[in-house]
Formats: sequence, structure tokens, C-alpha cells
Amino acid sequence: MSIKINESTAPNRFRDVYPQDAAPRVSVGRQSGDRLRITDTTFRDGQQAGEPFALDAALALHAVLVALDAGSGRIAQTELFLYGERDRALLEAIRETGARWPEPTAWIRADPRDLALVRTAGVAETGILCSASDHHIYGKLGWTRSEALNRYVELVRAVIDAGVRPRVHLEDVTRADLDGFVLPLASALAELGRDRGISVKLRLCDTLGLGLPWREAPLPRSVPRLAEALAAAGVAAADLEWHGHDDLGKVHANAAAAWLAGCAAVNGTLGGIGERTGNEPIELAAVELAGIDPGCGLDLAALGGLPAALAAAGAPVAARRPVIGADAFLTRAGVHIDGLLKDPEIYLPFDPGLVGRTTDVALNDRSGAAGVAWVLGRDKRDPVVLAVAGRIADAYAGGRTADMSPGEVRGLAQDIASVPAM
Repeated sequence: MSIKINESTAPNRFRDVYPQDAAPRVSVGRQSGDRLRITDTTFRDGQQAGEPFALDAALALHAVLVALDAGSGRIAQTELFLYGERDRALLEAIRETGARWPEPTAWIRADPRDLALVRTAGVAETGILCSASDHHIYGKLGWTRSEALNRYVELVRAVIDAGVRPRVHLEDVTRADLDGFVLPLASALAELGRDRGISVKLRLCDTLGLGLPWREAPLPRSVPRLAEALAAAGVAAADLEWHGHDDLGKVHANAAAAWLAGCAAVNGTLGGIGERTGNEPIELAAVELAGIDPGCGLDLAALGGLPAALAAAGAPVAARRPVIGADAFLTRAGVHIDGLLKDPEIYLPFDPGLVGRTTDVALNDRSGAAGVAWVLGRDKRDPVVLAVAGRIADAYAGGRTADMSPGEVRGLAQDIASVPAM
């Protein structure tokens, strides 16, 4: 059998998809004028999943958002509760920073009494919790669908009449009856918006992480089909926003699918913190957005300060968390370290410096001579390197399990170098 290979005079590194100095490209035919956005809920959905943030810790997280946005307006908004003194103090402190982006917004229940909090706070936009599934309408609220629709529309009307922009949160939309409730509500809100001369934003909330990123999936689980159904009903892309949870491990895939299907905004939290398994991680959304729209203006290097800010807020980052975890750009495998020695690009998805990180290695019984060579800055065939690698192998054969620090490796090298040759 004869097999023909299309030989090349130079390696094909697919630079149109994997540039050396930027995020991996997502070529989907979108134009930068689409103004895809990220919105933040770290101080609302994120904070409610753990202990309250101290004010200085919350402001440090806000500073990461501001630095990441870098004046681009792509980290468009951050939402806050208004119910407690701590919440209201954070709102005022954020205002005092003078940062234009992200714009602080509010969140209220579908209760007319909460509107007074919004008026007092003087925010320009508020989210409104509008449960969409029958689980919530009948089971939690004890209403009929007609009662729910009428209550939601009346509250949105009151919000508009108060001079505040409304953002309707369709809670549990991936278990909601699209034709029987969601689309009629969307139509009623669109009509109200036209009457009042204002757009009514819709946030599609995958409250239990049941959404699926595939168009082939059934409604109401298919994220693309949900977004496209609302667009077909006349909701502008600029007024559609996706909010997901990670219960089934698809939070980022669903967020990206929502963007590609027509939602202009994706809502998330720093570090992906949030109820149960968390929300869309803003750091992943930011890298994805930079791949979709290379001219978006985000400063991804600002993510380098995120792990420390999250730790100070009582939300330490798991070591293997993508992009921001301590092990995100670290390897222990000798075969991988050998590749890094030859060309760091071989075992890195992108340059860690892009997100304010560095390439690193940790040594154990799998790291071999390549790991020692990395630490010592020598060729892996160097006699000292080989001798140190042998001692490391002996240590693990003797029962050691913990990683070996660079300092220990250097100490072994000094010990070996000080022993006279026989």
C-alpha cells in the first residue's frame, strides 16, 4: 500500500488560529462591531455562595475587573444586592473609584417593594428575578402562568416609569415552556418597551446548569436554539444575555454557545464562584472573547492578580483551575518538560504571559532528567543532571510522595558537585 504525505518545507503551526502573542482564535465570522460583552455577578450570585466579602477584598476584586476591562467597556456591568448595609457600602465604594466600567447595577426580586431600594440607590439599571419554569411559577410562587406574566410586566413597567433600565432574569429557563410562557412574556415585554421607548433586556438563566451547547439538543435545553428562538421573536442581540451554572460541567461551553448563537452578553463571576458548582468564570470568558474578537481591548494580563484577590476574599483558587490555578501552566511529566525545554509552545495552549502567568515545572518521580535540567538550566545529558535525577528517583523509590522543590534540587546538585571524583 502506498500512502502519500504532503511534505512541507516548514512546520505548519496554524498561526491564523494559534498566534504566538494572543489568545487562540475562534473564527466564527463575527465582526468586532457586534460588541460582545461580559457582565459580572461576583458581588451578587458569586458572593451569596460563600461568606460575605470584606469591603477591601471586594474592592480588590473590582479592581481586577476594571484592569481587565482596560477602558474597553467589554466588562460592561457588575451587579450588586441592595438589601444590606454591606451591599450599599460596596456600591458607594465602587462609585468612589471613578471607574466607568463595569457599570454598577442592582438586582431585585419580583416584588414591587424592592423598587424603593433601587430608587434610593440611584442606579441606572436593575435586574428583576422573573422565574420562568413551572417548577417555580406553580411550585415556589403558587401562581398561574397568567398571574406570573401580569406581575412581571407590571413590575417592569414600574421600573421603567421610575427611570431605571430593566433587565429581566428568566430564572430556570432551561426547564421552562418556551411557547407556552417564555415567548409570550418576551413579546409582552417587547411591546411594553416599544410603548415606553426603551429596550427590555432578557437574561437567560440556566439556574441548574442543565443547558446543552448543541443545536441538536431539544428545547428547552439547547442553548443555541433558545437564543435563536428569542431572536426570531424579535429580541435584539444587544438585549440578550446568558447566565449559566456549572452543575453538569458545561458552563463555559454553554456561555460560548450563547455568544455564537446571538446573545451579546455573557454573565459570570471571577473564579467561577457561585451557587453550588458556580457560574461562568469571567477569566475563561475573557480569553474566549479575545479569541472571538482580537480587537476587543481587554487586558488579559490583569488576570495575573486574580488568584491573590480571590484568596483574600475567602475564595481560594483550586490548583488545577484553568487559566488562574497554580498548576494551570505547570507540568510534572518528564516527557512534557523535555518538550518545554525544546520549545515552550509544544506543551502550552498559549503564552502564559498573556494572562499574567509564567511557565513552571514541579519535580517528582515522573520528571526525570528533563525536570532537573529545567531547574538547573543545564543540558539533560549533563553528568550532574543525571546524578541528581538518580538521587531523586531513589528518594521516591524509598517512599517519598511530595513534590521536590527547586531549592532541594539545587541543594542536591551542590552536594554532588562538591564530592571529589574517584
